[in-house]
Amino acid sequence: MLTAQSGDFTGEDPVSGEKSLIHFEKIPGMEWRVVVSQAEERLNEPLYAIWSLIVQLALLSVAVMLTFGLSWLQTIRNYHRQRQEAGEHIRMILATASDAFISIDSEGRVLDWNRQAELIFGWSREEARGKIMAELILPPGHRAPHAEGLRRYIATGEGPILNRRIELTALRRDGREFPVELTVWPLREGGTVRFNAFLRDISERRKSQQLLVEKTTELARSQAELEQLELFAFVASHDLQEPLHKILAFSEMLGSSREGLDEKGRQYLDRMSAAALHLSGMIEQLRQFSRIGTHERSFGPVELDELAKEVFADLEPLVQEAGAEIRVGELPTIEADRPQMKQLFQNLVSNALKFRREGSRPLVEISGRHTEPGWVEVRVSDNGIGFEPRYLDRIFKPFQRLHPASRYKGSGIGLAICEKVAMRHGGKITAEGRPQEGSTFIVTLPVYQKGLP
Repeated sequence: MLTAQSGDFTGEDPVSGEKSLIHFEKIPGMEWRVVVSQAEERLNEPLYAIWSLIVQLALLSVAVMLTFGLSWLQTIRNYHRQRQEAGEHIRMILATASDAFISIDSEGRVLDWNRQAELIFGWSREEARGKIMAELILPPGHRAPHAEGLRRYIATGEGPILNRRIELTALRRDGREFPVELTVWPLREGGTVRFNAFLRDISERRKSQQLLVEKTTELARSQAELEQLELFAFVASHDLQEPLHKILAFSEMLGSSREGLDEKGRQYLDRMSAAALHLSGMIEQLRQFSRIGTHERSFGPVELDELAKEVFADLEPLVQEAGAEIRVGELPTIEADRPQMKQLFQNLVSNALKFRREGSRPLVEISGRHTEPGWVEVRVSDNGIGFEPRYLDRIFKPFQRLHPASRYKGSGIGLAICEKVAMRHGGKITAEGRPQEGSTFIVTLPVYQKGLP
């Protein structure tokens, strides 16, 4: 078989004994031959290697494509889920909003209508959807301008009320008109446009505004009346002084000749003198009342506990006469007009001593405390005759008396002076009381006056 120059044959490899493909070539000039064999089972190994590589690359490509595809699909799912969650969140916000939310299309038909819109206007969401919004919530006179505004925006992209907060009149299902605050904004989606709006019922706000206007007008009127009263008090306190002085002078002259008068004449003289003295006291009170707020005085630090001691020292004869017990607690220091603050204290303590209850020892207490930063409260309490709470507004008005002057002497202007002093200091005064259970006057004052530290 190996006698030929060269050749191929299939046979048993003499070395390995494997069935092989054998190729031989004769060496030129020699009888020797070169033999090469390859086992048949290993003949296709390179092809298998190439095929395996191709398959592996294909599988890797498929795996990469599948991995990318799955990741892309997961991204798409997450995006849609997030949009759905965001949409649900927005729907929840709109459903629970304290304002009505209404959405309409370019024809004015309702697309969305939240719970608050149901409560405000009286139409359910199912009833409102698909209906012309203007026919549901706008008074007839406002519907044509609304339709014209829609057409103008669709044609020009302009709308005078868009993206602004405005107030207008709306209509409830039962036909009642009421004011609302409205904010509208357009939203374009593809080739369509919708209009979203938040509406708030401002009926209570309008009532509050009207009440504020009425109170402001009333305050201005009261201020004008007070200024007139102050002017009258100022003029009266001056113009009455001269004739009153003459009356008192003639009373004294007649008093020096009392022996020449009979009993009735002496009684008339005593009554005239007493009346003239009472009138003199009223004129002085009027003068003090008119001067509060008209004479500018510098505010300065006032130790209220020291001031209270001065007041009780000045009223010592009255305290001794009444046999009163006095208690003064710790009082704060404030910025105040000292003479006017002393007048306030003196009037309150005098009232407490004057309106005492028969059969019991008078007790007057003064206490103070800081109620909040920058403010103090001073209380003047007694165990006297008290007053009916329904008369609280009267007791601070000039010349308003709850008791006859024959029983309790006074001008009827002392508490009015106290109120004016408190107001001049930027504070207020009020009172609590019950008949035969005593009274407590509460003065609230700022620690510092405006412009002072």
